[in-house]
Amino acid sequence: MIGIVSSPEPFKVKNVVLAGAYDLYGRGRVSNFLNSFNLLNMNFDVDGKRLDARSVRNFRQDLDMKHASFTTTFDYADKATITYTYYSLRNLPFTVLMDIEIIAKKDIIISPSSVMEAPDALKDVQNYYNEIDRPHVTLALLTSTAKSPTGKLQLSASNTFLFSELHGSEPRVIHE
Repeated sequence: MIGIVSSPEPFKVKNVVLAGAYDLYGRGRVSNFLNSFNLLNMNFDVDGKRLDARSVRNFRQDLDMKHASFTTTFDYADKATITYTYYSLRNLPFTVLMDIEIIAKKDIIISPSSVMEAPDALKDVQNYYNEIDRPHVTLALLTSTAKSPTGKLQLSASNTFLFSELHGSEPRVIHE
């Protein structure tokens, strides 16, 4: 199971924890929960301005244990209402899905970017980028791997953007 610790910042989570992933680090000589890659943090720009807690209004977060979801909703100026939901996918252990809905009140230009972060306790962090092109979809896959503090565990995380547009007409994803 995956655990997600929320944050008061839009498009940010404080920690990502994997159930069953323990290692010796931190306090004493006992195994502690191991924070995993933060694969959900994003930078989100609207018309060239980065969203943060000070720039949004009507910020609201709801936890739905029955559906394993955590939803955040807010308004950005008079330009858009943004809702995003994290879903813990119960049929796929250690998997989370983030679904974003934007209701534009005016014409806007958005620039979302994924920010994969590794906690300080992880060692030998490696980052990879790969494009998978299939007849029905192109996936821009961002992957990170690392070892636990003692080196006993190998952790990895991947993320991508999926769009509802047909293949060939979806927005282009770039890696910087």
